[in-house]
Order: sequence, then C-alpha cells, then structure tokens
Amino acid sequence: MPSGLNVQPSTKSAFGLIYEKLPFFALAAAGSVVTYLVQKTGGAVSNDTLSFRVANALWSYLRYIFKTFWPADLAVIYPFPSHWLAGLAMVAATLLVIGSGWFIFLAGRHPCLLVGWFWFLGTLAPVIGLVQIGSQSMADRYMYIPSIGLFILVVWGLNDLFGSWPQKQKIVTLAGTVALAGCLVCTWVQIKYWQDSISLFRHAMEVTTDNYVACACLAQALDAIGQEDEALTLCTNAVRIEPNYPPGQFFLGMVLLKKGKSEEALSHLSAAARLAPFDTTMHYDFGKVLLDFDRPKEAAACFIATLDNNPNFTEARNGLGKAYWKQGKLDQATNQLSQAVTLEPDNPQFHYDFGTVLLANSNVDEAIAQFSEALRLKPDYADAHGNLAVAFIRQGRAREAVLHFSEAVRLQPNDPERRFNLGLALLDNYQPAKAAFQFSEELRLAPDATKAHYRLAQALQQQNKPADAVRHYREALRLTPEFPEAKAALDQILSTNPNLLPQ
Repeated sequence: MPSGLNVQPSTKSAFGLIYEKLPFFALAAAGSVVTYLVQKTGGAVSNDTLSFRVANALWSYLRYIFKTFWPADLAVIYPFPSHWLAGLAMVAATLLVIGSGWFIFLAGRHPCLLVGWFWFLGTLAPVIGLVQIGSQSMADRYMYIPSIGLFILVVWGLNDLFGSWPQKQKIVTLAGTVALAGCLVCTWVQIKYWQDSISLFRHAMEVTTDNYVACACLAQALDAIGQEDEALTLCTNAVRIEPNYPPGQFFLGMVLLKKGKSEEALSHLSAAARLAPFDTTMHYDFGKVLLDFDRPKEAAACFIATLDNNPNFTEARNGLGKAYWKQGKLDQATNQLSQAVTLEPDNPQFHYDFGTVLLANSNVDEAIAQFSEALRLKPDYADAHGNLAVAFIRQGRAREAVLHFSEAVRLQPNDPERRFNLGLALLDNYQPAKAAFQFSEELRLAPDATKAHYRLAQALQQQNKPADAVRHYREALRLTPEFPEAKAALDQILSTNPNLLPQ
C-alpha cells in the first residue's frame, strides 16, 4: 500500500455525505407539510387516535412484507382491521425489533442487510399512516420505492449466502427466472380485475372483510349502469359497517332518491354533508338535490359552504343564485348569477339562468341579450328558446315570439307546456287555426289540461265554430267548476247561439 494513503472513512467525509443530502431532506419535509395542510383542509386527514394509528402502522409493516413476497388477495383498498389490532400490533412490533436487531448484528459482515432493511423501514414511514390520509389501512402503491430495500436485502443477501459456490450462477439465474415468471403470472391475474370499476371493487370485497369503501364504490358503479336494487343493498351495507363514511351516506342518499324515497334520501345526504364539511363536490350535489325539492334556503346554505372552500366553483355560485331566486331575493340572485356568467362566459346554462332572473326582475332587454347568448352557444336549447319568446311577448314582438316558441316545440314536441305557449302566441298573433292545432296537441298529451280546453274553445270561436267551442268550454268547466272566464265565455256564446242550449 503506498505510504500516506488513508483508506479509513473520516468524520469529515461522513459529514460531507450527510451535508450534500440536506437539501433533499428539506424538500421532503416541505412537501410533507404542504401535503398535510392540503389534505387537512380537504377533510381527508383522519381523526383516529394516535395509539390506533401506531398500531395499524406496525401491523401494516408486516402486511407489506408478506404481500411483497406473496402477492395474494391484493385489493384496490384495504379496510382497517376491525378486531385484535392491539394484539397484532404487539406481534408486529416484536418481530420488527428482532429483525432490526438481527440485521444490525450482521451489518459488519453483510452491510447489504442493514441497508435494505432500513431502506424499507425508512421510505415506508411517511406513508405508513402515522398521519393518516384517506380511509385505507395500507395501499399497494406505497411499496414502489420501499420494496427496493427488501429486494436489496434478498438479492445481495443471497449473493453473500452462496458466496463462492461453484453452482451459484446457475442457482441465481434459475431463481431470477422463477421470480420473473411469478411476477408475470401475478400481473396477468391482477390486470383482469382492473378492467372496469365493477370487477375491481367486487374483487376487493371478495378478498377483504367489512370493506365499506369498496362496497360504496361498487354500488356507485352499479347504479351508473342502472342496477339500482343491488346498488341500494350495497350502499345500505356500507353505511351499516361504517356510518361515519361520507361517500357511503351520499351514495345511499342518491340511490334512495332514484327509488323515490325522498325523505329517507335527504337524511342520508344531510349526514354526508355534515360528515364531510370540506367536500365541495358533496355539498354542491346536495344543494342541487335540495333545489330540486324546492328547499332553496337549505340549498343556499350548501352552496355557500361550497364557495367558502372554493370561491371559484362557478356551478355552486350559479346554484346559489338560483336558490336566492327561488327565495324571492332577486338582487342577490342577480349578483351571484352575474358573477357566474363573468367567470364562465361560455356556459349556456349560466346565461339562461341569469336571463331568467333578469326577466323576473323586468329587465327584459338584458334578459333577451342573455337568452340570445345562450342560444348562440347552444342553438338547440329549448328552454332558452321558450324564455326568449316570453321576453319578446313582453315587448310586443309577437312574430319573433312565435318563431322561438315554434323552435321550442320542434325540439320538445311532447312537452304540453311548449304546445300551450305556442298556441297562446299564435292566438295573440291572429292565427286561430294554427293555435287550435297546438291546443289540440296539448290535450292529446295532457287530456285534463283545463286551460288548454279554454284556449282551444277561444280559437274555435274565432274560427266561427261555436258548437265545437261550446263543447270545450263545458269541458273546461267540468274539470274546473270555479272558472269564471270560461263560464262568462260560455254564457256569451250561448246567448247568441240559443240552438246550442241543452234540449
């Protein structure tokens, strides 16, 4: 050995190795803090006790090792153990301490064991669940980097074990080939479960116990393809297992809503919103449901909660405007809907809703501008055609109103209200024959429409068809006896046509 050559590691060189990695530790720490704050704001940080999280973390370390070398019963989501977690954690802690001590003892002769083992323990620590994010007890994806440590331990450890055996190369080649073949088979099996959501979550339920997350997600997937009965059973089961799981409550509420059980549905949707105060999407969807059930005050509260967490959620702002409108707060509604249009000017729904409130507030010119913009963005928007026609009627522009009412009828020919509005416009535009056709079509779709009988009678009377007119006036009065306009019109036509009086 040349004189003066120092092959022993110095304290200075060790410090240099640590110092050069400090920026990476700082970045990792900053990323961890940001992730924690974002997830906490979003309501994803678990409120489980520290002792529970520590116990789950210890047990999960063993489960990760086992599933790395025996990848059976893999699932997209693993629920927390419901029994014996304290006992399992004690067993896991004992084995981890024994393993760590053993690898430290062998570090002098086989440093690869120490490196691999603590690589696994250290890189898995940030996601082991001491700070719990989400509803999973563990996740296979968290092992991408930690598993490298286990493979270092195994591969280099086997290399040291076999030492200079003459057959080492053949044995290692055979072992590698078998391991690779096993990985290919496992991958092929797992890919089948990831073909669609139904297969994925059904498999998760088969290989785990009390998996309320998979249960709720499978229910959502089945509901999306119309299998509402099974979806209802699954959602009910998910809520039974874990009543405090917000998506389970929410999915159950939505399925009950489709089944026509509105009161029961609203109670579960309310529970979901209460359990997930920072879930903007959940609050927004609940607000929409409340708005559909004509409960605008409660809907407004949901939309406000959504906007508190996400001020740029334009759909929620638009929904808040509609909720204010239904409460008769036109100024507040106009303010919110105007902001929604400004934030998202290419949304035809927003222009339509804004125009509707402007029309209700007698701002006809501005309403026409909004409906026209909605139609520019979406030419087949039947509601916009209908409300634009109403605005034209307000301005006395009957001919333009007829054009847009006609377009609304063309787009929705089986809507009785569309037929009635077009008939009225035609009647006001001195086209009684065409009006009579529209009222007749409305009665075909809705035979008990009192006003349609009344207006059809008027149209027939204008065509000098008194007998037919009398028949429809009488039908209107049969359906609605307290209808003074119809009674007055009938009396007038009978006074001039006494031959139509009952014999």
